[in-house]
Amino acid sequence: MEFQTIDIGVMQNGSLEEKQQAGRAIKDALERQGFLKFTNHGIAPEMIEELFGWSKRFFALPADVKAKAPHPPTPTPNRGYSGVGMENTSIHGNLGKKGGKVLPPLVDMKECFDQGSATDELYDNIWLPESDLPGFRNFMESYFEEGFQCQSRILAAVALGLELPPTTFEHLHNKQQNELRLTHYPPIEARQLQDGTKTRISEHTDFGTITLLFQDSVGGLEVEDHASVGKFHPIESERYEMIVNIGDCFQRWTNGKLRSTRHRVHVSQNDIQNQSEYLPGRYSVAFFTKPNRDASVGVLPDLLSDGEDAVYADMTAGEFLLQRSSTTYGRSGEKQTKL
Repeated sequence: MEFQTIDIGVMQNGSLEEKQQAGRAIKDALERQGFLKFTNHGIAPEMIEELFGWSKRFFALPADVKAKAPHPPTPTPNRGYSGVGMENTSIHGNLGKKGGKVLPPLVDMKECFDQGSATDELYDNIWLPESDLPGFRNFMESYFEEGFQCQSRILAAVALGLELPPTTFEHLHNKQQNELRLTHYPPIEARQLQDGTKTRISEHTDFGTITLLFQDSVGGLEVEDHASVGKFHPIESERYEMIVNIGDCFQRWTNGKLRSTRHRVHVSQNDIQNQSEYLPGRYSVAFFTKPNRDASVGVLPDLLSDGEDAVYADMTAGEFLLQRSSTTYGRSGEKQTKL
């Protein structure tokens, strides 16, 4: 399967007609596949290079140093550092069976650093002491702002594609209650991912509105086929291309017209073909666009056809997050999944 690549530069300097054309192309691609790729998205290549440089320096720190910015022992809020195995997405309804036995959740072989906006009034960020990684906080806060501006352009384009005013989604996101995540997948033996006990990240959907992702060239990201449940296709990206996908809240707003699509990170097609014994480390950076916590995630009336019933009940994004959390929070008290 080929995932569509769209030049979104017109959202910064194009005519209204060009913006509408781009919006329709984006909406159509998201309807078909739930994922697409962007060029000319407005985040400079130099900033992307620096972003991955900081990510590699952070995760290369000794474990006891990274532990100075510990993630809280609960699913929410996503802030600070989570070590390998602390978060397991397969706990969220993805338990499998083999030989008639229920399998335990897959262990996600990854480590993460999460942050929110510097202006979030509810949750503070959890940073390392400045002396442990000088400049890290300053850069990450500046990149967060770049991500927010980029998401605004993308949401304006999707609104136009849905034949709505380009400002439709602005008031639903103006409090910047998004999350930025650095992820490192350490090197691992391929057999550990192929024996059914470990994965890099298990099948899941994203909670929010849209996700803006940059990944390195290692590969392994796979997207479920809308037409064939359980069939996954690899999605690769060129250097500096951005991958964007729909989240659960956007699915609710559109009454299911734009679907939140399951995805995972496993053994790459290249490693399968080469019969690689060891998989190299992998890095990615995700900007999770989330609605304001007090924003409704019920179906938008303007997206209901005449006579069509709303599939999703009206509730706030905060309430929806708590509902999701109640199904994924482990009894042991440790953090279990990414929402």
